Amino acid sequence: MSAADQAKDDSLQTITYRRLFTHYVNSNTDSAELFAKLELKTAINAGLKRCEADAYEDLARISWQRSNLNDAIEKLQNAQRIYESLNDQRGVANCENNIGIIYWNLKSPDQALQHYRNAMVVRIATNDSSGVAACYGNIGLIYRETGKIDSADLYYRKCTAIREKLGNPATLAIAYNNMGSMFLYHKNADSAIVYFEKCRPLYNVTNDKFGYAGFLNNLGTAYRMKGDLAKARDLQLEGAKVCIEIDNKDVLKNCYGELASIYEDEGDFKTALRYFAMKDSVKSMIFQEDMSQQISEMSAKYQTERKQRENDQLKAEASEDAMWRNFLIVLVILGLLGVTAMFYAYTNKRKSNQQLALQNAQIEAQKNEITDSINYAQRIQRAILPPVESLRAHFPDSFVFYLPKAIVSGDFWWMLNKNNYLFFAVADCTGHGVPGAFMSMLGMEMLNDISRETDEPSEILSQLSKGVRRSLRQTSDGDSQSRDGMDICLVRINTVTQEVVFAGANRPLWIKRASGALEEMAPTKAPIGGPGADDQVYISHNTTLSSGDTLYLFTDGYADQFGGAKGKKLKTSGLRVLLEEQSLRPMLMQEGELEGHFHRWRGVLEQVDDVLIAGIRMP
Repeated sequence: MSAADQAKDDSLQTITYRRLFTHYVNSNTDSAELFAKLELKTAINAGLKRCEADAYEDLARISWQRSNLNDAIEKLQNAQRIYESLNDQRGVANCENNIGIIYWNLKSPDQALQHYRNAMVVRIATNDSSGVAACYGNIGLIYRETGKIDSADLYYRKCTAIREKLGNPATLAIAYNNMGSMFLYHKNADSAIVYFEKCRPLYNVTNDKFGYAGFLNNLGTAYRMKGDLAKARDLQLEGAKVCIEIDNKDVLKNCYGELASIYEDEGDFKTALRYFAMKDSVKSMIFQEDMSQQISEMSAKYQTERKQRENDQLKAEASEDAMWRNFLIVLVILGLLGVTAMFYAYTNKRKSNQQLALQNAQIEAQKNEITDSINYAQRIQRAILPPVESLRAHFPDSFVFYLPKAIVSGDFWWMLNKNNYLFFAVADCTGHGVPGAFMSMLGMEMLNDISRETDEPSEILSQLSKGVRRSLRQTSDGDSQSRDGMDICLVRINTVTQEVVFAGANRPLWIKRASGALEEMAPTKAPIGGPGADDQVYISHNTTLSSGDTLYLFTDGYADQFGGAKGKKLKTSGLRVLLEEQSLRPMLMQEGELEGHFHRWRGVLEQVDDVLIAGIRMP
């Protein structure tokens, strides 16, 4: 192979290693590190300096992910020295910028500022307008967070001017948002609103929901500062809805805090207190997640150090291994003699094993085909279930905790918005898995059809029972082979008056008043379908709710789960105690506690049934 061919081969090899690093870096850090080291070794041996610098940047990224920030800085400095020797100014600027970001994470703003300035000088010299604007934005951030507001204003304005010329919607939205924030700091609500409103069409283009959530929170804050509390409230509610959808707790906390201040300004101290509590709950969740992240990072660092100690120990034992290696060679030779004798017996046995392996492969293929079909059925079932976001559009503080026992489920929830009525139901079909899933799809389709004809929950259940019996050819004398049916809890909520009408088939409705104990509305003791009467009547119950009152609809899977120290059922009484303890917390936190308690209670025991609990709090 010629020198040119060898160089080309080495270059392709480093490119391959880097592609493998990129593939694994977000999913398997150890594999990503292995390929980055191979990339570096190949580049050094072949004298490929640019590839060597790229490898150091990749290894810095691994150290960064493992929170070994000083090591990340060292590797970036190695990369920067190589880029400087190659006169690669773009590479130098990227290294300076990333080192600045790491120092900012290390709470060293002065050092971060110095590296941002170094990157800025290089990018100005190379006419990298986009990079210069990014440096201006980073420098403005440091000045803002360290209280040097005039300097922050200057750099944010310089950043905005460049990004307006470049016209990139994503970066321009960030610049306008920063400008609006500065005007908020100066208590200039009108100017802040002007810049925040410039962000709206940009977010429509980029579909950046995280940025859009922050924009709604900032714009709502500006309108509250201006005194337009109704506009501010609508924006914060919309912002909270987006935050819940994308699980952005940082901005959600701010939205709840602003809503508390708005209601306080309006004199509605009860609602203000509720939003203050919701804000504190989200802050608590953020703190717990931060602690978990820190523990994970410390664990990763410990594992890295442990591997290093193990490697040192292996090197120390290398000389001793050499002696044992010679001894093992003798044993291997003796073993080969024995293997030769066993080979003929193995050959005969292999023929029968091949036939058995073929049969196992056929069985495995059939199993995989069945599993693939069930997984596809799961996607269909999930697609048919109403999105939880549709429920939160009417009742932002709500949840649906759904935990099937198998891939598909016999529990389902159903929702329909009709005029001023919101119909919502949870149902438990006979069985679970595939049979239950068939029944659930039948039930949802029938509910959609029946609700077009009547608005009365009791009549809906009566028609549903008749429809199930008719579809499954069930008879009142019990001669039918099918005894399948379902239990259901159905409510109709007037979204204007908050009047609730409930009808249930073996499933009750629980109501937690904002200031009172948990109440129960009893269901009709008869299932939907099955060997019952053809003209079964289901009783309706009426009540009117107030702001802060909560509805709980649930199937029996949670209460029937075995677990705890004695391996007994949790029972309905246990679920009731748990909900009463959690009832004042935000519904998302209640959902999290329900899930955590279920798994702690179950422990190593098998899940016995599908689980479904829905909670709806009146706004």
